[in-house]
Amino acid sequence: MEVAPLIHSRTEQCDYNPKFAVRPKDFSEIQWARSKILAATRNIDRFNGIRRIVAAKNGVCIAGIVCTMKYFVNNCLTGADKDVAQLYIGVHGRLYGVFLGYSFKGNTNEIPDVNYSDLWQWFKKYLVPEWEKKSARTVEVDYFSWDKVKHAHAKNHGTEFYDSATFNEESLFEEYLARALTEEVAFCSNVENIQAVEDGIYTAVTTSASNVDKLKANMERKRLEREEQIRREKEESERQKKLPEQEKKTSKSSPTNNSSDQIRNTSPTSSDKKQQYESTNQNSIWLILLILLIILGAIAYWWTHKQENDLESHLSLENHTQLFRMENT
Repeated sequence: MEVAPLIHSRTEQCDYNPKFAVRPKDFSEIQWARSKILAATRNIDRFNGIRRIVAAKNGVCIAGIVCTMKYFVNNCLTGADKDVAQLYIGVHGRLYGVFLGYSFKGNTNEIPDVNYSDLWQWFKKYLVPEWEKKSARTVEVDYFSWDKVKHAHAKNHGTEFYDSATFNEESLFEEYLARALTEEVAFCSNVENIQAVEDGIYTAVTTSASNVDKLKANMERKRLEREEQIRREKEESERQKKLPEQEKKTSKSSPTNNSSDQIRNTSPTSSDKKQQYESTNQNSIWLILLILLIILGAIAYWWTHKQENDLESHLSLENHTQLFRMENT
């Protein structure tokens, strides 16, 4: 998990920085976070206690406490931390309020485990060096890995389950007792039988950390199985779409005989039928052309023969005419 300090405080020489005294470098919701914190700091000098803040927006999560620095030092720190922090409980003899917290990034099953000493160490590391400077600046900090985490509650088929070592069962009991006034709930603490959790007998339970891990593993396994099933169904659907309609019809039955070779369906495809049709058309055209040539040849032969006959008749007529003239003379 990644965590970065988020501190709203004044210093010895400078008033509150509107962009925070300390914040993450890529913090994108400055005005939003500041509005939440300013509302919590109202009249904090007259409130002898701590206000806790948790807020989230657009993937940005913030958490922390609001109180006077004096209350924080005297009531939240011990030992050497408390002794050193006495130097920063007031400014010019006056109390001042602070927000000591953090911004964090992580998965939905873990939350950062930050204690009062951690908050003081961040104040000392990042803000104390700025304490006596006369110009206010924002100390920007990179997110860093934070190993101290605890399980947040999770859901399994509508059942909320909590790590019994992390969450106070009395507080949860009171929470679900109040919710029972308006909701259908069923809460049981310290459930060790994981089957009782998976069966959804209760809407909320506290159980061991090992059961929490098993449930999360089961949830992840089921999620992967659902994704794999969806992927297979999608692939099968795409494959069916690619099959030709003719193949779907002919693949339902296939003739067989007693020989080792299987007789395959050789019915012509649409491409074969097209080729046969084109071949038939070409043959018909050639036949028509041949008939036309024969007809033209017959006409030419008749015409030539007629011309020869006409010529012979003409010559014969001329001969008879000449003979007739000779006889008359």
